[in-house]
Amino acid sequence: MTPFVLIAFRFPPYDRIGAYRWAKLCGRLARRGHRIDVLCARWPELADPGWFGDVQHENVRIHRLPSFYPHRLHGAHFPGRLQQKLKVGAFRVLERLTPPHDVASLWWPALAPTARRLLATQARPVLIATGAPFSANYWAARLRREHLGTRLIQDFRDPWLTSPQELEQSGWAGRFRVATANADMLVSVTPEMSALFQQLSGHPSVSTVPNGVELAQLRALEAPAVPRYDFAYIGNLFNRREEPLRRLLSWLRERHRQQPAPRLAIAGQYPASLRDEARDLLASGQLTLEPHLPQQQAFELLLASKIALQLNGPGALPTYQTTTKLVEHAALRRPTLSLNYGGAADEFIRSRRLGWSLRADSPQLFAELDTCWRSEERFELDVSEFDFDQTAARYSALIEGLR
Repeated sequence: MTPFVLIAFRFPPYDRIGAYRWAKLCGRLARRGHRIDVLCARWPELADPGWFGDVQHENVRIHRLPSFYPHRLHGAHFPGRLQQKLKVGAFRVLERLTPPHDVASLWWPALAPTARRLLATQARPVLIATGAPFSANYWAARLRREHLGTRLIQDFRDPWLTSPQELEQSGWAGRFRVATANADMLVSVTPEMSALFQQLSGHPSVSTVPNGVELAQLRALEAPAVPRYDFAYIGNLFNRREEPLRRLLSWLRERHRQQPAPRLAIAGQYPASLRDEARDLLASGQLTLEPHLPQQQAFELLLASKIALQLNGPGALPTYQTTTKLVEHAALRRPTLSLNYGGAADEFIRSRRLGWSLRADSPQLFAELDTCWRSEERFELDVSEFDFDQTAARYSALIEGLR
């Protein structure tokens, strides 16, 4: 099987979703016989969320490099408002000097020497770059131009840019064009995103390899005999997700007079103002707020509910993005209730019959929520095609098919 070099800024022991896709893929691809050299940033040793062991394989060599960027601080969330405001202010200053949200923007001096050494050991090396927004992909394109025999796959997990007009106005146009024009193939995680990248880049070879799940592991988890919640949400509540949430909370208040009243549990990072806004629901027991939970505990929270909640805010990004959570919900045998404004998640849920997808701006939303809450409908929840064995096999075929 073809060896390859992977540029992935976020990689274990980074313990958030940004490392999950490629930690899992590396483990599967290594077991299929690919030898992988991973170039990543240095991260502090953190508690294993249950998947660090995937990259512990003799075919996976990890090279941890300095980033010259305060990337650990970038991802930190402080409980105190003053600390969080100071952090936000500091990064506003930094992002006047570097591309916004781009923790890999200063990585080149550390990345390039190690990458050059690894690429020089192979006659026709394969290089895969992943990350967000685009600096890791841009650095990979520069390396490919230095080593003309290198074959390059650019792996995009997020769209970041949603139209040719936005691309031109963003300041990313130059790096994006270098990153895509020097690639042999672009890969994204949804068909909608693949179509978008083909439109933005004009690249002739764009493929879709979705995010996967550990299907057998999720299916083996047991639910409590009696659910504690009607709805459970795991994840962050930013990027305007608080807008559909407010409508849901208003519905909870409307149903407060009913007994039993619907109950919602939320676990993750959320605006500090949420506790104040929902003080009445917290007091009545209709709302429970938890911090970010380790993955296993988050799954247990979903299993303690009847319905798994998913939220998308208004805007262009949800047009192209789905989330692995939709597959995880189904693997846990929990239907999804999605509040959104249309887009890829709506199509994904409806086409695979994974639950209910409701417009958050619907005038009939409260009546529609009533129907979902009281529903006894059964869904097939078949997501076998998203098992990591399947997604790794698809990626392996792409690598082996490079000319």
